[in-house]
Amino acid sequence: MLLSSSWTARAAAAVGVLAATVALSGCSGSSSAGKQAGGSGSPTPSATATTLSLDKAKALAAAAVLTSADLPGYTSKPQTHDASDDATEKQVEACLGLTEPHYVTRNIGMAYSKGTDEIDSSADVVESTAVAQQQLHGLLSSKAPTCFIRTLKTALGSSGITFVSGSAKRVPLTVAGSDGAFGFRLAVVAKAQGRTINITGYETGSLVGQVEIDVTLISVGPSSVTLADVTALATKATARVRSAY
Repeated sequence: MLLSSSWTARAAAAVGVLAATVALSGCSGSSSAGKQAGGSGSPTPSATATTLSLDKAKALAAAAVLTSADLPGYTSKPQTHDASDDATEKQVEACLGLTEPHYVTRNIGMAYSKGTDEIDSSADVVESTAVAQQQLHGLLSSKAPTCFIRTLKTALGSSGITFVSGSAKRVPLTVAGSDGAFGFRLAVVAKAQGRTINITGYETGSLVGQVEIDVTLISVGPSSVTLADVTALATKATARVRSAY
């Protein structure tokens, strides 16, 4: 979903898998958190009235996620969701003082990796534009950076990775065609298997009506992927959703 819950859950999961894999073998890994609509572990569609049919909502969510054509040269892998991701979502929602929204549908998309970079995207469709705006407002609040890091620390700890230090700093982000957007630059120092690991990345989100779009980059070590690259991907996904509405 647009709000931190699934965004932070995905970032934490990607950080955990990449860091642990690099610490153990020096290779990159790929995984992320989230619930995929229509698949195993998918949530029950909301019974709350919505202006979108389920079929329409699924089509919009599908338009929002990145494809292999968007990321040539990357290796793709399905994203996953488990109970720890549910806990991560609840933690960040509580931190921001928000309640879990009703979803019309959710689409977790794929995780794309190259070297020690992982780029993920996903989309959630909530019950109304008002709910979507409320969640965006929560993520733009002054509490959001602290909630991001607090949740990442907990998620890494549950994966056996020691959080040493970290920050989540807002970055200027304009996504053409969106109804609002946000961006954070993540920087984390962690330890796994006796090794110190520097993790960086960008967490971005954009909104089109009831559709909440996420594009995330997580990297262990130097990365050639810039904020401009991530913004371009978010803009492409946003344009597809706007066109499909």
